[in-house]
Amino acid sequence: CDRLTEELTQNENENKKLKLKYQCLKDQLEEREKHISIEEEHLRRTEEARLQLKDQLLCLETEQESILGVIGKEIDAACKTFSKDSMEKLKVFSSGPDIHYDPHRWLAESKTKLQWLCEELKERENREKNLRHQLMLCRQQVRNVTEHK
Repeated sequence: CDRLTEELTQNENENKKLKLKYQCLKDQLEEREKHISIEEEHLRRTEEARLQLKDQLLCLETEQESILGVIGKEIDAACKTFSKDSMEKLKVFSSGPDIHYDPHRWLAESKTKLQWLCEELKERENREKNLRHQLMLCRQQVRNVTEHK
C-alpha cells in the first residue's frame, strides 16, 4: 500500500509536471498562432498595397507616355515650322513610330531636335540682324542720295 501510495504520488507529480508542460506548450502554440495570424494580416495588407502601387505605376506610365507623346508632337511641329527650307536636315534625326516604346531613344531624339531648333533660331537671328543692318545701311544711302540731289 505504501509502495502504491508512493507510486501514485510520484505519478501525480509527473502528471502535474506534464500538465504544466502541456499548458506551457499550449500557451506557446496560441502565441505562435496569434503571431502567424498577425503576420498573415500584415502580408495581406502589404500585398494589397503592392497591388495598389502597381496600378498607380501603370497609370503613371500611361500618363508619362501621353505627356511624352504630346511633347514630341509639339517639338515635331516646331521643327516643321523652322524647317520649311531644310526638310532634309529634319529627316536625318527623325525616327519611326517605334521610338515611343523606348524612352531613352525618344529623349535622345528630342534632345537632338531641340539642339537643332536652337541652332536654327540662332541662324535666323543672325540673318535677321544682318538684314536689319543692311536695311539701315540702305536707308542711310537713300537719305544721302536724297540729300545730295
